[in-house]
Amino acid sequence: MRTSSVSVPVPAERVPTRPAQSAIAAMALRIVRHPLGGIGLILTCAILLLAVLAPLLAPYDPIRQIHGRELQPPSAEHILGTDEFGRDILSRIIYGSRISLMVGLVAVLLGGVMGVTTGLLAGYEGGWVDSIIMRFYDGLLAFPAILLGIAVATVLGPGAINAAIALAIVSVPQFARIARASMLTEKGKDYVTAARALGAGDRRLVFAHVLPNSISPLVVQLALAMAYAVLLEASLSFLGLGAQPRTHPGARC
Repeated sequence: MRTSSVSVPVPAERVPTRPAQSAIAAMALRIVRHPLGGIGLILTCAILLLAVLAPLLAPYDPIRQIHGRELQPPSAEHILGTDEFGRDILSRIIYGSRISLMVGLVAVLLGGVMGVTTGLLAGYEGGWVDSIIMRFYDGLLAFPAILLGIAVATVLGPGAINAAIALAIVSVPQFARIARASMLTEKGKDYVTAARALGAGDRRLVFAHVLPNSISPLVVQLALAMAYAVLLEASLSFLGLGAQPRTHPGARC
């Protein structure tokens, strides 16, 4: 007699799922795999702490002139020496980091907001709106950044805040071009079409859907623009259009 065997399905073993890594854990893992990123992060945090704790770390008043100690070489009292007025160079560098970070941050934030907003608008609307906005920015890019910064700072007048505004205007075209390129890439994708089909308005499409998916190149440009703004601010200050004497934030008079 012939018997038929019936195969009973064996339930598969449940594989324990691995908990999703948090953003901090993922960042720590990337730093461990790429030590140069960790070194850069440590140096950045050290500069920020140096600027924040300037009153505690600076050995002298940055604007105090010590008569008889002009142009002193590095020594135990003055680690980096003194300038032609007898002011401690190390203290001036520590306090100067505050101005550089402040001007760079303000310039990047203003330039980023204006550039990203107008760039997204140009890429989303297209047509004559795109042409007018981008041709205007092409005209700004035709001028060297330092000359454009000098021209704007001359019109606004000398000062750290005016220098930051001038540098913001210089950095707007780069942010706008990157934002426009990201918009042109993303607006034709399926998730944008699905969001539009669900009734999402233009503002929601741009800022809630397209912008978060375009943030990576903008963050890279943000870091580059910050460093470039600090260099341009130093150039403007050398020409007398940046931070003026006795305007150091937190300096003791």
